[in-house]
This record gives sequence, structure tokens and C-alpha cells, in this order.
Amino acid sequence: MKTTRDKDYLLYIRTQPCAFCTMPPNDNTQIVYHHEQLGDSGGYGLKSSDHFAVPLCNDCHLIIHMAGKESFWEGFDVQRIIIDLLSKHISTRCVEGR
Repeated sequence: MKTTRDKDYLLYIRTQPCAFCTMPPNDNTQIVYHHEQLGDSGGYGLKSSDHFAVPLCNDCHLIIHMAGKESFWEGFDVQRIIIDLLSKHISTRCVEGR
């Protein structure tokens, strides 16, 4: 499976609130993107598609790498989060004519 790179989508992700704690991006909170591994969307040492990125604040991004994604996302439907973000981004681009 070819890994998709999409700089516009990653810029969009950084404008969204943290998918875990919902902290919005502001002067005190930087939102970064975290590449989730879903199915065969990557592998050891390989980043998954940019379309599988989720917005996380710096604190949550640190925690996911310390705690592990299974315990971090417990109780969350990360696939639904990814689908919703990508759908919103695509519909925004269609409205803008890109």
C-alpha cells in the first residue's frame, strides 16, 4: 500500500482541536499531528498515510507515545475521528473549489 502525503491536510489538522482533550489551538497550545496505524497503513518504522493523522496537543501527543495507543484511545473510536476529519476537510475543499 502506497503511503499518501498531503501537506494541505496536515496544515488543516493543525487548525483543529486536540482529538483527545479537545483543547483548541491557541497561543498556549500547539496542535501537532499524530499518524495512526490502521490496518496495513504502515509498518514498523513507517509512517502511515497523512490521511490517518489526528490532531493532538503537545501533552496528549507525549502521552500517546508513553502510554501506547491502545490504552490512550480506550473508549474512543479513532477510526470515526479520522473519517470525520477527512470528510470535513474534503467538503471544505469542494466548497472552496480546490
